Amino acid sequence: MTRKILMTTATIAALAGAPLAYAETGNQGMQKGYDANHRLELSDDIEGTMLSAKGADVVLSDGTRLGTITEVMSDGTGDAKFFVEVDEGTTIDAEWLDITVSPANVSINENVVGLNATETEINTAAAGSGESDSGEDKATVILQ
Repeated sequence: MTRKILMTTATIAALAGAPLAYAETGNQGMQKGYDANHRLELSDDIEGTMLSAKGADVVLSDGTRLGTITEVMSDGTGDAKFFVEVDEGTTIDAEWLDITVSPANVSINENVVGLNATETEINTAAAGSGESDSGEDKATVILQ
């Protein structure tokens, strides 16, 4: 009986302290942008890792949140192809981006995809793309 009470008390104490310990770490596991330690090319299952990125936030190396990945595919040469719905708060003059990027320039950690590019670099690459055939404001960007 005493052992059961002590076990219950220890469990409650451990569970009660977990949120405090998590808050004190500042959520260090969450990636803020491109992280060379979590590059897509380092993944054992590049295809599976890419597919898990659907619905993830895209954050650039300068910390800018670009948008949300709505579609993921491989272009057949080993590069990742992400279709991104662009956030309104960016300077990108497009509603959608079709981004083709080599695995060395993509990091995936948790539900965040980091791209090794700044908002200025993405904006410059997307500037000449214009409208797609469907009339959507869509730009194409290739990051190698």
